[in-house]
Amino acid sequence: MANEKQLLEQIKPKGFLSLPPEWVTEGLILLQVSSCKHFKYSGIRKDSYVGIDTSAQFIKGEPCAFLKYEKGVPNFRLSKKLLKGYECIGRLCLVVSFPVKEV
Repeated sequence: MANEKQLLEQIKPKGFLSLPPEWVTEGLILLQVSSCKHFKYSGIRKDSYVGIDTSAQFIKGEPCAFLKYEKGVPNFRLSKKLLKGYECIGRLCLVVSFPVKEV
């Protein structure tokens, strides 16, 4: 699994969300979706946010987040199967589709 502290050092925060305490776990990261072709049935759309539980292991058939660095820039993808050249960083646990206050 990915080290969430290392990820956060490399990703500049874009905004903040207030979530109910029972939704928040250590290792939860939110990523903004830049495009979506395969997970619309889950409510994921362009510009929505997905919560990734970095402590959750990969399970085939469950939406998971994967990371690959391209020219030093992190590239994230969601998939239900392992992606060659990508590291699984956790499982999808939350979808947020309302406007987020920008920093």
